[in-house]
Amino acid sequence: MDIRNKFLIISFFLYFGLCLALPIFYDRYLLPLLVIWILILYKSTAAIQISKVLIFVSFIWMMIYVFFNYVYISDFIVRNIAMENASKSLISAGINAKYILANRAWNNYYEVSENDARYIFSYDKPETFDAYVDATLEKTIPISFPLNIFVAKEIFLYKVEE
Repeated sequence: MDIRNKFLIISFFLYFGLCLALPIFYDRYLLPLLVIWILILYKSTAAIQISKVLIFVSFIWMMIYVFFNYVYISDFIVRNIAMENASKSLISAGINAKYILANRAWNNYYEVSENDARYIFSYDKPETFDAYVDATLEKTIPISFPLNIFVAKEIFLYKVEE
């Protein structure tokens, strides 16, 4: 085994160990592991003849994997941008950012408490919205991007009744 293969294997296990040690883990953290794993396989099978069927099946699997990663990443980015823009429009209307319950980054940055929230973003439709407080639908924000396969294609902004 050459030094490059050893480096890839050590990198794989170090990164995997780091992922296990994280307090909050997201599936997108696994993407670098996939690249390292492919490089290890390529290096170790360079001298072995690979059948065209295996190459074709691997290609199809990679295309499916890339498609789903595109959909999940696009959904994450578009939804967070939509929530941030709607939150900023509430702020420009005079609402304090500490009263807007949006996404995790927003809530942590502005130290939003669920008990103090006057505006709540949710993926639940009005008929299924089960908040811990009485709230009315203020706005529906459509979520669209190319090849969106999700059923729920909007975010709902609710105003808490005082």
